[in-house]
Amino acid sequence: MIIPTPRGGGWHRGVTWPGRTRIDELYLAADYPKPEAAIYMAGTGNGYGHPHAETITALQAIGATIYGTDVKGDIVVTTDGQTYNVTTEK
Repeated sequence: MIIPTPRGGGWHRGVTWPGRTRIDELYLAADYPKPEAAIYMAGTGNGYGHPHAETITALQAIGATIYGTDVKGDIVVTTDGQTYNVTTEK
């Protein structure tokens, strides 16, 4: 699994959103799927502070490999339907 969409909201709503579960609590919940890899898009030095430290910490805590466009450049995921491969520009 690459990464499931968080229940109750997408990434662009920030770390918390009124009435939503915190992303770090969500990924540490026993009943929520644990991604093997997480991919985010963010420009280097963006004014929004993406990705948020809480999100990265939560993903690290569950052992996900993290790929970000601000660090790795272009990111390509290929699959044969059973396995996947992630390649990066940098």
